[in-house]
Amino acid sequence: MNNVAPGAQMAPLCTAMGRGNSYPCFMPRLFRSVLLLASAGTTLGLGVVRQPSTVDHVSNIGGAAIGTVGAESQDTGRLVETEKKRLTAHLNAKAEAFLPKSLSNNDPNTNFLISSFPKLRVVNYVRLPDLVWRPLVATGVVSPHAIAVDQDRLRLYIADTALAKIVWYQLIVLPDKTLISDGRQHVAVQAVSVRNIALDLTGNLWFSGTSCPTPPILPIDAIWKQPIPTIDAAVLSGVPLEALPQYTKGVTKSAPSPLVLDAFSIYYGNDMEGTTKGSIVKAGQAVPMDAASALVGMANNADTTYSIAVTPTALFYGSDNAIYGVLKTKVGADCGSTGDLCKTVSDLVKKPTAMLWDGDGSIYVADAEAGAIYSFASASVSPHALSKIIDAGEVWGLDVLRVTEDQGGALRGAVPSLILALLVFCAAIVTAP
Repeated sequence: MNNVAPGAQMAPLCTAMGRGNSYPCFMPRLFRSVLLLASAGTTLGLGVVRQPSTVDHVSNIGGAAIGTVGAESQDTGRLVETEKKRLTAHLNAKAEAFLPKSLSNNDPNTNFLISSFPKLRVVNYVRLPDLVWRPLVATGVVSPHAIAVDQDRLRLYIADTALAKIVWYQLIVLPDKTLISDGRQHVAVQAVSVRNIALDLTGNLWFSGTSCPTPPILPIDAIWKQPIPTIDAAVLSGVPLEALPQYTKGVTKSAPSPLVLDAFSIYYGNDMEGTTKGSIVKAGQAVPMDAASALVGMANNADTTYSIAVTPTALFYGSDNAIYGVLKTKVGADCGSTGDLCKTVSDLVKKPTAMLWDGDGSIYVADAEAGAIYSFASASVSPHALSKIIDAGEVWGLDVLRVTEDQGGALRGAVPSLILALLVFCAAIVTAP
């Protein structure tokens, strides 16, 4: 068997395999490449153990090992295959260790940070913590400002100040954790110049702004509410019903702008005259007959409030060049003669146009003038250091979508999108002439 010349033996082997002269002639090169990779792995300190006897086995593959199907051939094949699998698994594990957690297959949860960029006319996102901006909504909007994410329904609401509308898109999380929309724009509110938006815990849409009716109807400046059933009904009709004013300017005596809600209350900041009208004001979600009696001032140290975030125990709000914090248990709007009742959390921001609590232990802040997104700890209202998350030039709105392990791994959001498409199709058939 060893007296046969290698070239003379390979030709019949190639013919017997039915692959021409390519497959068996290529195999020794493949095995030698595997051994070289294993040797390089050992040299680089990757912990790959190279079998000394492998070279002896591989050297015989070009001989009678393939043609004879003997014990030596079988052992050689198993040994090389085992070596290949061990090396591949080891190198994959090494690569996995260097990847950000959000890109690894072992990450149980994924957070998407979503932001609007009015001057760029887009809404983009990053999948934390890889910090690469990706497009989410690049068409159909003109001046996207405030945004809000409905976590349960996987919807993205966008206040477009140029179109005087609040539109929404169905979001879809792909199996590879890419975030997209279904491409269909739905209108939740129209003919309103919107200043800011927020969602309550049941998905109802709240917003501050002024209606833009057809003359001679007079406009109404108020805090508005658009119930989720009304928003859903507009998918079928194509025309949203008018929202319901909750607290009009005649009640607030001011221009409410940023909004945030917890289980029972709504907190709003004023666009101007905050030192006299209230930098932060608390109101009930259920509006009483005497609506003015439901308004309770929480702070009065800033004329303009750009953003608010609420946690179970505290409120954080952003104004020019500062972020402040007050406890929910605070009584009255007065911040004290020295301002010690309304703590300065940070004075390193410039114009914090959006702020939110992540539901865990952090507050996220979008700073339009600094062109960046920051975070700080939400455990207390004492001074905190800001941590820069990512550069975000021309940023304005901000929200977070959280996808858990149970929610991921499938086309999450695709089913609601298909249902909506089916409803629209059925409605078109019914209304067709």
